[in-house]
Amino acid sequence: MIRFKFDRAEVIDRNPPPPDSSQVIELKTGSMVLVGDSVSLHLTCSKYPQPPAIFRVTPEVQHAYRSWLGYRSGKEPLQSMAYFVLTLLESAAGGRQNAARSFQIDLPVLGTIGRLSSTKGDESTARKAGPGNQFQELSGPEKQWLEEAMRRIIHRLGEHATGGSLSLISLRDLPSL
Repeated sequence: MIRFKFDRAEVIDRNPPPPDSSQVIELKTGSMVLVGDSVSLHLTCSKYPQPPAIFRVTPEVQHAYRSWLGYRSGKEPLQSMAYFVLTLLESAAGGRQNAARSFQIDLPVLGTIGRLSSTKGDESTARKAGPGNQFQELSGPEKQWLEEAMRRIIHRLGEHATGGSLSLISLRDLPSL
């Protein structure tokens, strides 16, 4: 059995009541309305969604996903996870250009992953030291771009394993840098 537990919600009241007065927060879900200072919600679905039709788990997908989980749990820097996944693609296809062709990922996308994962970071996250050891952290947009690119690349590994037709992943499909 699989269980999901909602972690938390953050409510930002842009017009808060005066201090020491009561406040009502209303939560609406479907046709149910819950009102109170303490809310407990249990949602049961009759079935889980079907898995994607065009996706197959391979050892490479498992390795990439485990690396992603390591990053998400704080055990691995984003840069090293991204470079590991890029290396998986390149190894599977015989180089970066072949990986771009085989996995239908624009070469500039793979180049940007390589650049951000190799040249950005501090002394604990950078893969390479810059001239004079001047480290440069990933900016907010760079981090967001790299995370989204890695989500798509890991999913692409599973799509590619089915042998089906793939649409091109290009820079336009990812957040702006």
